[in-house]
Amino acid sequence: MKIQNKHTGMYFEKKPLKEYVEHQQNPSNIAVAQILERISLQELKQFSRPWYISELGAGARTDRYNLLFNELLKEPKGQIDWVDFSPLMIELAKKYLQQNPEMKQVINFVENDAFNYLQQLENNKLNIAIMKYSFDHIKDPKTLFTLLAQKIMPNGSFVSDLSITDELKSHSTNVRYTYNGKEVPYGKTIELRDGDKFGLKFFKESGNPEGGTIPGAEITKYYYSKKTIERLAKKQGFEVFIGDWKNYAINKQGINKDQDILVLKKK
Repeated sequence: MKIQNKHTGMYFEKKPLKEYVEHQQNPSNIAVAQILERISLQELKQFSRPWYISELGAGARTDRYNLLFNELLKEPKGQIDWVDFSPLMIELAKKYLQQNPEMKQVINFVENDAFNYLQQLENNKLNIAIMKYSFDHIKDPKTLFTLLAQKIMPNGSFVSDLSITDELKSHSTNVRYTYNGKEVPYGKTIELRDGDKFGLKFFKESGNPEGGTIPGAEITKYYYSKKTIERLAKKQGFEVFIGDWKNYAINKQGINKDQDILVLKKK
């Protein structure tokens, strides 16, 4: 997925990209995918089949949405557009799909910028649009919400995870943070404001900062407060939920993780 003004070099280099994708195969990331899948299925139940879904900034892990794919395979079969701007990421996604070849019936790989993809899509086409670990890469959420308001059908939804915090520390379990091109010093906290960008360098080993970071595996994210996100989305006519997924989900069983999500429902 090409997102404007995002550091993109890693997505065109095989070695760091492969290491990055493998790094994402951890319990926390898997749980986030399960949460988004569960919320998406909850939103989809109101619609008759076939369903039309887009995963924006989809990445490589086509093995994360087994329940959703099983529903799409039911007659009449639906479709999910798997949208990513990186040809290498699409290539990896197709390899993971080999584990479940029947899913080829309902997945459409789209190598494109998410904004361009949405601009070219028919209006009121989507039942659901999903972003997994991608929303924070958006520099211009206003334009994203404008496009989603056009392309999502009435009562359809946009579902995304959020990792919003206005305090940027030196590191987390999996990443080393940078600000203005420099690593945040250990013990220091930077207060973020709307539109601020910051970088993430991924540790070679989760929980081991001393082990160093994966060469070339770095991405840029943008901070926007919950208040700003809600204001921009409501301007496009969306009903907005921002908060822990357990306060939105009907079925909360089996996933033991605190995780903020963003759900926009088109009126």
